[in-house]
Formats: sequence, C-alpha cells, structure tokens
Amino acid sequence: MKSLKRVAIVFDNTRRPETTGVYCRRALAELVGVEHLLPTQVERIRPGEFDAVIAIDDGLSDPLPTTVRPLAYRCGYTPPNRR
Repeated sequence: MKSLKRVAIVFDNTRRPETTGVYCRRALAELVGVEHLLPTQVERIRPGEFDAVIAIDDGLSDPLPTTVRPLAYRCGYTPPNRR
C-alpha cells in the first residue's frame, strides 16, 4: 500500500471562514503535506499531483470533476439557518 505524502483538501472558506475544513486541514497537516484548494480550483489538479484528494462537504454544494482521483469525502451536517 502506498503511503500518503501529499494531499489536497478541498473546501470553501470564503463564504464561511469557520468551516469544518479549516480544522480538518490543521489536523491532517500534522501527518502529511497538505494543500488547500477552493472548489473552483480543483480543475487545475494534474493527474498524480496528489496522493489523495479530500473534499470537505459542509452543506455547500460545489460539484467536483469526476476525473479527480483518488477522492474521499468528509461529510458534515450544517443546519440550513447556519449557512
């Protein structure tokens, strides 16, 4: 099994700076190299650039290209009145 060295973490902190992605990025950075990408920047990822891409779903729906692999999601629930 290949060990992870470089991971992209995708979340939008422009509409909600306190998003869960900030905390996930901080924790993940203690284990591997991490680059934060906004959902609008995902299309610039080149094949093989990252060992993994983690998309943080915090209730904001920004579709990701199907070509982004390997991809993992971290899903959370945000009540509609908190968006």
